[in-house]
Amino acid sequence: MADIKETQAQSSRKNADKVLKAFFDISNAASVTTNLDELYVAIHKALGNILNVDNFAISIHNKDKDSISFPYWIDEKDPSPGELLNFRKTRSLTGEIILGERPRFYTNQDLVAFAKQKNQQIVGTMSMIWMGAPLIVKTEVIGVIAVQSYSSEDDYERSDLDILSSASHHIAIALERKITTDALKKQRHLLEKIIETSPVGISLVDNTVFRWVNNEMLKLFGYSKKEDLENKNFKLLCASKKDYDKVNALINSGLATKGKADFEYALMRKNGTLFPAHIVIVLADTKEPSLLTIAIVTDLSARRNVEEEKQRSEKLKGVLETAGAVSYELNQPLQAILGYAELLFMDRGVDKKETVERLKKIVKQVGRIGKITKNLSSITQYKTKKYVGDVKISDIWDADEKKKK
Repeated sequence: MADIKETQAQSSRKNADKVLKAFFDISNAASVTTNLDELYVAIHKALGNILNVDNFAISIHNKDKDSISFPYWIDEKDPSPGELLNFRKTRSLTGEIILGERPRFYTNQDLVAFAKQKNQQIVGTMSMIWMGAPLIVKTEVIGVIAVQSYSSEDDYERSDLDILSSASHHIAIALERKITTDALKKQRHLLEKIIETSPVGISLVDNTVFRWVNNEMLKLFGYSKKEDLENKNFKLLCASKKDYDKVNALINSGLATKGKADFEYALMRKNGTLFPAHIVIVLADTKEPSLLTIAIVTDLSARRNVEEEKQRSEKLKGVLETAGAVSYELNQPLQAILGYAELLFMDRGVDKKETVERLKKIVKQVGRIGKITKNLSSITQYKTKKYVGDVKISDIWDADEKKKK
């Protein structure tokens, strides 16, 4: 009798060890698998070491859609039912577990009775035995794991429901961890895609050393590979040590006083050429200040070119309008001088008095030219006035503020 009890105890310990190993394998799978599909397979395999899982299903409850889906379905008789809509209106074995929030054990007789009680047919092939347990995360049922046998009611004992229920707890934790991890990976992937396609250079800097750079950062500075900048000091982008020290001082000053450095400075490309850059440096984590910062660099060359072109255009416009004013203002006295000179040349018989008068008028127009040139040399502001039609010319007579005071 003692030998029988010892054998039973050893068998019980072995079973307990197998159950613990299965639970460990399920928990470990959440860390080592790369996606949910792999995790489902690992769960199925781990449970297969302690239960008959020839017919095994994992279902997920979508509360917002009021539906049940079956991401993992292994069955000898029936195909996956896909997504079942109107979950609360269509009662099912899975639904009983979700709504009741507790495990269920059904023999063939129980299944027939359930169908009669709910006044509905059993969906799929009738099994000899069926049991399922809820997947509970915190206090919410997120799904169900279920096993069944078509061959014999002896394939499961009621004590197996305790094992399945315990396993469901580990499975729920593993699923939640994997779902959360996958969601974070997708979010990170999307964020990286946005950053990589950003039209500005973005980098992660650790104490003046680039730890990561986006593609635009490489493009800005003329590099082709990330290794060319990553793990390199940002002094690589400065034309001299003096520039490096100046940029460093601006960054440290901005972070110390405002928690952000925002300034413009000329940086150097790989080929040695300089370009005007707008530089923004912010702390990577404001709650835990450290030397880890995010650097954003924008090339201002195009903007500067536009500004310079605008300035050139405005200068040209001013020159043309000034030229128009000079031409207009000088033309009148020149025409008068020309006219009087021609009269003097033609009218040789004119008396001396008349000649003197004409010379006085010539002198007057010459004086006017002098005033015009004097005004041109003392212009302090740019003003215009209307000329013929819609043409504007510089107002050289009203362009010296000093004369007004």
